[in-house]
Amino acid sequence: MALLWFERSRDTWIDWNIKEGRVADWPTVTKKNMASKHLRESLEITKFHSNVMPVEHARGLFKLSEALLQDPYDSEEARGFRDEPELYLLRRDQKAVKFGREEDYDQWVPIFWR
Repeated sequence: MALLWFERSRDTWIDWNIKEGRVADWPTVTKKNMASKHLRESLEITKFHSNVMPVEHARGLFKLSEALLQDPYDSEEARGFRDEPELYLLRRDQKAVKFGREEDYDQWVPIFWR
């Protein structure tokens, strides 16, 4: 039954893409959606602890904005996530001036949170 629903979903996606004149690959779309879902779920956890772990939450927001920027339909939402990580990073490091790379957050995030 799950396979049937998966195949219907895939076929619907492909038909819609052809009708719209777009060429997005089904596995690529699935991976992007799963990555976005995973990042959103991790943000729920880090948001709860954002007072203690501000940079972990900031890194999650940054990564979600990076993922959303890959899709032109989500770029407006991605821009909304761009300013918030800077505020969280500044809580941890008041002298921070760079916010546009993953490495700017990684130096403050333990390896098991990456």
